[in-house]
Amino acid sequence: MFTREEFLEKLDHLLSLPSVPIIYIGWDQDKFTTPSSEELIEIFRGKRSLYEGAMHFWVTCLRYQEDANPDTLPRGYARLSAPEHSLCRPISEDEFSAKVSEKLSHLQEPVPLRLSSLFLGAMQMSEDWNDESFLCATDEEYIGFFWDTTA
Repeated sequence: MFTREEFLEKLDHLLSLPSVPIIYIGWDQDKFTTPSSEELIEIFRGKRSLYEGAMHFWVTCLRYQEDANPDTLPRGYARLSAPEHSLCRPISEDEFSAKVSEKLSHLQEPVPLRLSSLFLGAMQMSEDWNDESFLCATDEEYIGFFWDTTA
């Protein structure tokens, strides 16, 4: 979809674009089988036609996180976190599904992540012991998936 270099090169332009509608659903630590693990899952979905491309959607996800959490995330979080969330490693549909399903299986009431249409590609955007994120593109939408833990 894009490289880390392309993403960081276009970051200023992407951050200057106006807000675009995005669908958000999240689960905090109380929704997990082990609340003391302090896990969080956030899923974003956006119609492809509303975005300049996958990079624009990804930055919209980061901006949403910043805007939704003004007490815990510093102003400028989207710019600060972009390099951390720009691994841009291509992964297969099977790998994307397996990694996302594994994280969702920790919920008290596990839910599947269903793709709305034809899979086009996916990337792992971060990969740390306490933070993983993914970007997926179908022919109709983009999906952003974020998991983290503070435990």
